[in-house]
Amino acid sequence: MKREQLYVSDEFAAEFDEFFLRYKRGELKVPEELQNRRLTRNLIFLIALDQYFKEKHNFSNSPFED
Repeated sequence: MKREQLYVSDEFAAEFDEFFLRYKRGELKVPEELQNRRLTRNLIFLIALDQYFKEKHNFSNSPFED
């Protein structure tokens, strides 16, 4: 892995933080099986990506069922 690949842009980091804040405010829909668990930032980001693909592209590539 190249050294440049280890860093993320400031825009990406800000967007990542926004997803985390949406989760903390209760605005991010979390699957039922994960609602009573402490979620990591990475898992919150994956849930947000899953929501995005469902809304924008009517596509989901995750184990979460609606």
